[in-house]
Amino acid sequence: MSHSMNNTRRWSKLLSSHLAWITIVLLCMALFLPGLFQVPVTDVDEARFAQASKQMVETQDYWHINIQNKPRHLKPPAIYWLQSFITQSTQSAPYNQIFSYRLPSFFAATTTTLLIFLLYAASLGRKTAFIASVVFASTLIVAFESSFSTTDACLMLSIFVMQWALGQIYLNHRKDRPNHARWPVLFWGSMAVGIFLKGIAPIFAIGTIVALCLFDRQWRWTRALHPALGLLGVLLLTLSWLIPFSLASHSNFLWDMISQDVVHKVTGGQEGHGQPMGFYLLLMPLLFWPMSLYFTTAFNYAKQQWQNPTTRFLLAWILPNWLIYELIPTKLIHYLMPIFPAIALLIAISLLSPLSQSSQRKARYFEACLWFFCNVVLALGVAFFPYSLTHQISFAALAASLIILINMLMAYRYFRQQHHLASLTCNALTAIIVYTLLFSITFPNLTLLWNSQRVAKLLQLPNYQEQIADHPLLVSGYHEPSLIFEVGTQSVAFTPLDTIEKSYASNTGSLALLGKKDFQRFQTFAQQHDFHFKVDAILPGYNLNHGKHIILRLIEPLDKEST
Repeated sequence: MSHSMNNTRRWSKLLSSHLAWITIVLLCMALFLPGLFQVPVTDVDEARFAQASKQMVETQDYWHINIQNKPRHLKPPAIYWLQSFITQSTQSAPYNQIFSYRLPSFFAATTTTLLIFLLYAASLGRKTAFIASVVFASTLIVAFESSFSTTDACLMLSIFVMQWALGQIYLNHRKDRPNHARWPVLFWGSMAVGIFLKGIAPIFAIGTIVALCLFDRQWRWTRALHPALGLLGVLLLTLSWLIPFSLASHSNFLWDMISQDVVHKVTGGQEGHGQPMGFYLLLMPLLFWPMSLYFTTAFNYAKQQWQNPTTRFLLAWILPNWLIYELIPTKLIHYLMPIFPAIALLIAISLLSPLSQSSQRKARYFEACLWFFCNVVLALGVAFFPYSLTHQISFAALAASLIILINMLMAYRYFRQQHHLASLTCNALTAIIVYTLLFSITFPNLTLLWNSQRVAKLLQLPNYQEQIADHPLLVSGYHEPSLIFEVGTQSVAFTPLDTIEKSYASNTGSLALLGKKDFQRFQTFAQQHDFHFKVDAILPGYNLNHGKHIILRLIEPLDKEST
């Protein structure tokens, strides 16, 4: 009894002071900072965003989004401006330290976590809001995206603020309270910011509005949104950057975004990311790990309390938007992240509700199977992925795997004994340790993943620096923007293989980097045309973007007299 009272006093002391939000910020730093500095730029979307932002800083031209000379009109300019501003403020030329490009994501994820507590403390209670913040920040995909230089964490923040304002309007209507003019302004303003970050993505709030109207069988509450004025405001704010940006880049920027990005994602699996419906349903326990332990509790609570206005709003935030993304053929693991705050809030409410005490045997059995299966799969993946690449044992990965399995038992035991806060603490601490082991130690040391960084380090030798100062590195068979980012915007030229072959045959060849198949063709061509070259380095690696092993060879011309 005294132990329980002491715990209550500790919680009261924590939640009634500034310690609550300070604790949340420190938690975010512990969860999000691992990997921010250590993990090199990755061969996926991150490198494209970072390189385009880097070129803005190099050229001081903020009205053109380019990767070298090729326009990249897939996303609006906001994220590039954020990244370039922070980069220019934190480092000097050659601007190839990736951490500054990741800082907007870190700040956005931290701000979202803090706002979950600050904005929901009044309506749900400080304890519930604090738990929701911890649940949200600890999830695997949020921690991953917070140290990734893309637009998704920033988009999540804008959508969260937009949905919170929408919730204020809806809940005030349900409770017969007057709505303040600031709520629709905040709602439409956040939507405009979201469009500035990632095109039409924030408009998925329509799914929440439609769902609430269907749930309540009336739509009168939407008048408080002032939709005509709101849509006009969003249109004007969007045109205020869209028109000058299109004029400056001599393009139809809106059409480029829709035709090159949106249409491909909606009509087919863009860039090999097509997945069947149900993909997110199967993957969600891993994406939300380690807080997926509480899915069944949240589901049971929502089923019993779906008439409750807050529960109904959170379900309207989650379900229609989840369904929309399941229907879209292109599926990336971060697409569902904007609904994670709602899931975290629902979990926090359910854990502190007396209704969480009751659970049917079938539900408990399903809960246990899901939890144990998810953790075993994750532990095996963490342990064997490094070995599958390097055929060497990663002790940091093994330690992370062991901690996952130990926590699997401890967190579940506390949870079944109704010690929910102890279970939650175990999961949060495990997340901190595992993410640190993976993102600070394991992944940075998987050198086979960081092909561009290895090439860049090799080219730092004085003799190579002289060569690429005169002629850019010719590259065929390895077309990754991370190479441009690491080596230099003007120091890399992606070149057709036949052009490289002709330059070597005519004794005008320069330093070149070839993939495996291209090198084999080049070798055959060299024998047929009787010219010589030497292989300076052979770099085996793994291409994350295409999911396959590769071999890169650095070659340079060799005179016949030198053979």
